[in-house]
Amino acid sequence: MSQTSSASSRHRRCKKWQTFRPARNSLCDLLRRHARIPLFRPPVHWTDMHSQVLGAHFQELPPCDTPLPQNIPGTPPSKGHLLPSKAITTLSHALTEILHPDDACADLYSNATRKGSSAVKTVLSTLWPAIFGQPILFPQLHIFFGGRPCPIPVHMQLMWHYPDDNVQSSQSSFRSISTRPAESNGLFSGSAPAAHNPTGLPMICYIGQDQLATIRRSVFRIRPGSELCRNEPVSRLFFLRSKAVMPANLHHDAYLVAIFLAMAQRHFYDVPVPSSWRDSRWSPWAEKPPRPAFEDLKLRILTHDSDMEHFIIYTGHITSKFLDRFHDPSTTPTSDEIKDEGENDPLGIRIEYTKVPIWPILGLKERLGKGLGEEVVGQFNPSEMETWDTDSEDDAPRNTKRKREALGDMFRFEEETDDEQESSLKPKRQRLQEGPPIGVGA
Repeated sequence: MSQTSSASSRHRRCKKWQTFRPARNSLCDLLRRHARIPLFRPPVHWTDMHSQVLGAHFQELPPCDTPLPQNIPGTPPSKGHLLPSKAITTLSHALTEILHPDDACADLYSNATRKGSSAVKTVLSTLWPAIFGQPILFPQLHIFFGGRPCPIPVHMQLMWHYPDDNVQSSQSSFRSISTRPAESNGLFSGSAPAAHNPTGLPMICYIGQDQLATIRRSVFRIRPGSELCRNEPVSRLFFLRSKAVMPANLHHDAYLVAIFLAMAQRHFYDVPVPSSWRDSRWSPWAEKPPRPAFEDLKLRILTHDSDMEHFIIYTGHITSKFLDRFHDPSTTPTSDEIKDEGENDPLGIRIEYTKVPIWPILGLKERLGKGLGEEVVGQFNPSEMETWDTDSEDDAPRNTKRKREALGDMFRFEEETDDEQESSLKPKRQRLQEGPPIGVGA
């Protein structure tokens, strides 16, 4: 009798195990089939294998290299070349700092990284102050697996949220992501969930290629010994490990896939509480959160290539089915849900990227606008270049201050001369005649 009961209990346990077998091509099934490859790792350790398993497809689009100023022989130089405005000078200094930083990047939070991030913020806020005026410095977003946040977040340098409807007004404001009501997800409301409102949620982020390489190197950093001596065998071993996670193509980095995933999941999951997500969220007895009302999203990542001197704009097309795979890793969408998809892998993610030449400054706003899209920067005419000949009205008080300083210099000069009439006219005439024209490097 006891043998019969024990056999039946084993049969029930085996039957229960077979019931929860992960569906084919689900994330749990992929982890089981690639058991010898450590796939469940922090995003900084993601390799080309992660892009292949997750179905990430990178597609390069034609570069946004127009418009450009026309240099016709015999035509006089523009006013911006002879007397650059404050906007041109600010853009020139910021772009030079991005491409040729003064200091090398030691880690993600070094002074060199902060200066580079500030330069990117200066460029975008100068071009579109209402949209890129309030970035978040060094944001951290968690990837959710099975509805629970992973311990190690995804790091970026800058991130901008979707602005509100009054973004074109002079005083545009962003809503904090931590105060977003949970009812907007449709999780706790009894009625049908409303359309997704992206206001105050991630829209675009920035991370440089040099900073991304620094993040990977810092993961395998070795602490010095008692005598501050370098352990060469261990250093070479860690160098090989960091080299193994480098992508074969720098433009097809798997870390970008992790950034897109974390940005998209932030639209539907709340910010995890720091004191609890390490313990209770990963507990096997913790209740699984309900499924959010996932929707298709289009997000963007901005980076730059210092050697080629151009920006790179990535546009990620994240589908609701791709987010569903991470919310329920043991299942996959049915054939009815993916029959209308035309991609090679309907459960994956499609990433398009285009290159935007940084120089010359004239036409940079239109070239970046074409790469970012009108849904980000608003409607504009890509054939009409912003000349930056004159400063905006916001710079008027600062221009008045500069004139007042020049007037003070003139008064100091008058105190040193005997004849007040001749000294007040002669220095002005010399400054107009001898002053060299100021040009803008392109």
